[in-house]
Amino acid sequence: MRPLSISEAWAGSMARLRSDGRLYGAVGLAFFALPDLVYSVAGASSMASAQRDPGSFALLLLMLLLGMVGQLALARLALGGGASVGEAIRHAARRIPALIGAGFLVALPLMLPLVPILATLQGVTPNSVPSGGQTLAALAFLLWSVLVVWVAARLMLLSPVVTSEPLGPLAALRRTLALTKGRALRLFGLIVAFLIVAAVASIAISSAVGVVVVLALGRPEPWSVSALLLALVAALVQAAITVLFVLLIARIYAQLAAPEVGVPSSGT
Repeated sequence: MRPLSISEAWAGSMARLRSDGRLYGAVGLAFFALPDLVYSVAGASSMASAQRDPGSFALLLLMLLLGMVGQLALARLALGGGASVGEAIRHAARRIPALIGAGFLVALPLMLPLVPILATLQGVTPNSVPSGGQTLAALAFLLWSVLVVWVAARLMLLSPVVTSEPLGPLAALRRTLALTKGRALRLFGLIVAFLIVAAVASIAISSAVGVVVVLALGRPEPWSVSALLLALVAALVQAAITVLFVLLIARIYAQLAAPEVGVPSSGT
């Protein structure tokens, strides 16, 4: 089994950013930042009713679809081969059914136990005392969350697998599980560490910018300039984090799959 080097994958990601940062930035803006900004603005316009609005739900689905296309396009670019942004996007559009199918096969069994858990927790309010069943449901939800992160670690390489290998949904899942076999604990730790660092960085940047915006333009109100600026900053930060993470997992895939599919094992 080929050893996994997180530091090598990180170095490869940084090398890709230095050489082709504009390409990744363009994909990040188009498929992550802009949809996130549009959804945030649309959600602010309808406020509390946004979650119950079919139009808002459809917009959310569109945003998720664009995000998946962006992930596949970024992985295609990060794995080399000289593809342009347009070629990477067209390739991602052709491969999106495989990614959606694989995601559905994983999400369906994961979501089924969540329905009774959330139904049990629905009656909990900040000032209420949870019943015994609700306490058990809260514990079950915590265990379910850990399971989701563990599954995410095992399937971390799904996007680069789908974009690099002509496999169907089930075969792509099997291939991904084969690549991460014996490495799940390290990948689980990587996801947790990345989430913590990303959350801290996002909160710090958004808070710092928020103070400046509030002092200069006043408190954000729906459709105000300050609200738009804060939403823009949040969207850009999240897009940058997503681009970096996709590059990292693409370089991990390149490292682990290199002996079998011939992709380069470093970022240079």
